[in-house]
Amino acid sequence: MKILAKWLRPVVALLAASDLCSAAQSASRWPSPERSYSLEFASEESGRQAVFDDEGFAWEIQLDFLMVEHPRVSVNARLPEAGRFDVVQANPQARVQLERKGTNTVEVEAELRPLSAEDVAGRARDKMMQLAEPLLKKIRPEAEKLNKDDIIEFLRQRGAEIPILADREKDKEKQKAKELKTLRAAYTDLRTVEDLAPELRRLLPEIAAAHPAWVTAKDQARWAVARPQELRDDYFILTSYEIMDEYLKQCGMGIDSNIPGYRARLDTRMDAVYVILAGKVGEDPLRSAAISQAMTGDESDRLRETLSVRLRCRFFPETDPQDPNSQWYSAQRVGSRVKGARSVRLQGTLNPAEHDAADWWLLDGYNPAMVMLQAGKNPDVRWDGPFPCEGGARIKVVATGKNKVDYRLDLQPVGAELGDSEVLIHESPCWAGAKFPF
Repeated sequence: MKILAKWLRPVVALLAASDLCSAAQSASRWPSPERSYSLEFASEESGRQAVFDDEGFAWEIQLDFLMVEHPRVSVNARLPEAGRFDVVQANPQARVQLERKGTNTVEVEAELRPLSAEDVAGRARDKMMQLAEPLLKKIRPEAEKLNKDDIIEFLRQRGAEIPILADREKDKEKQKAKELKTLRAAYTDLRTVEDLAPELRRLLPEIAAAHPAWVTAKDQARWAVARPQELRDDYFILTSYEIMDEYLKQCGMGIDSNIPGYRARLDTRMDAVYVILAGKVGEDPLRSAAISQAMTGDESDRLRETLSVRLRCRFFPETDPQDPNSQWYSAQRVGSRVKGARSVRLQGTLNPAEHDAADWWLLDGYNPAMVMLQAGKNPDVRWDGPFPCEGGARIKVVATGKNKVDYRLDLQPVGAELGDSEVLIHESPCWAGAKFPF
């Protein structure tokens, strides 16, 4: 409806700010993420960390960013070997959803989208149209039966403006049809507002009850005798601010809007949040600098927490479910700290064909400054680690082929007087029927 198109509320401008340093600080506080991230789990320079939990061993890369500008951010993993890629969102306050897109890709989708003044007005109009739709089903057919003179008389009786077309058709019949269509639209708009007035008189006090500081006693008294157009305009404005109030609550900012000056409080914060979520911080220095003035420090911190995505991306190397030792990282413990010994040798056997493809060793009290590790040279064996852990380190030995192989690892003290003893520790096989974890 054409009248509804005029219901766009004016947006209160943010306070002007001349300090360009403040704008730069805002830009650094609200950086936009990449559209896509590629995680290189095979690279030691990727920032990966070894993680040990009830699921076994995994490589973990932490990825933190703010969910602004882009509605979706893709996370792609490049895996060094067969295995499982998992992503966990570690911030319960973040308004995002994770969706797997294939084996090695996860997409992060924002629940909060930028909401401009035009978007707010559109939602308010949609809400008004939901109220008007039942009436329109009745009024539109009535308007089709009215001629030009009937409609003009209807509009004049109510003091409404008679629409005049700026562009005229050369064909007189087309011109008459165009004018009649315009008049019928004006009739439909005005009739709808008039018929909607009783419902608006009922709804406006409900809004006033929900937000007591928004409406004065004088406003409520005026609604009893107000013209339909005034009721429509008040309902549109109050509904717009209800939409803003609810949106800012979703942003987790904890704003108290139930105050007489609610319009300025909501307007400035809505504009600031829009600039941030749309990724426009830094495009306009004055507008960006005003962000710090639009929100309190606590509001800014809470908004940032709502937008902060903290991904814990993990790669679990593929393991044989019938090979518990390959999964459980505390299976074999080396208690000797090689004190007074010339060397300690660990030795064992792997046989992938018999579901024995990997072993874990736990080195109690391991200190790389005091103990040197030297693995036996065997191209069919891979050593992973050592991985520092509480009280020492863990080492994983993996058979890279399909054949049975023997392995050994020597631990020798460094910078101390060597003793005479040589300690030999054999692999302890897993007992039959053991289940992970054990």
